[in-house]
Amino acid sequence: MGDHIDALLYNAGSGVFKSFADTSYDEFALSWKVGPSGIFLWTKACLPHMPSGSCIGLTGATASWRGMPYTAAFASSKMATRGLGQALARDLGPSKGIHVFHVIIDGLVDLGDTTKQQFPDKKKTELLDPAEIANVYYMLSQQPLTCWTHEIHVGAGDAYGSIASI
Repeated sequence: MGDHIDALLYNAGSGVFKSFADTSYDEFALSWKVGPSGIFLWTKACLPHMPSGSCIGLTGATASWRGMPYTAAFASSKMATRGLGQALARDLGPSKGIHVFHVIIDGLVDLGDTTKQQFPDKKKTELLDPAEIANVYYMLSQQPLTCWTHEIHVGAGDAYGSIASI
């Protein structure tokens, strides 16, 4: 193993989807511990090992831009993740040459049988392909210092414009 880190990809989230009245403080706090607090601790631990030209990728969701019913814990955490990503980009980009980007995953990711069981009526073209999402992250991680993307919105073509999309 080398002595430096080229890319950090933070793809963690706590999916608490309950009405505000039914969401406990512990569930709310867990979303924040897994989300922005986790990013803070993870970045602090890894930053000393990240040279100029490395990158940090953060995963967001539709909830990064707007809250919906039953998303008080999730949406607030994802909005904070987006804000933290913007702050890190403006801090670490100019000072250390570290590219920070935020990927908004706007829709359902195709998780095979799990997705089929939970959403049996969804067409394949309404689901995001994990391999294609990985390609987006790879593309972002390879961008030169002279042309960085800081935020990108990824959604399945047939689902775009639905109530769940931005």
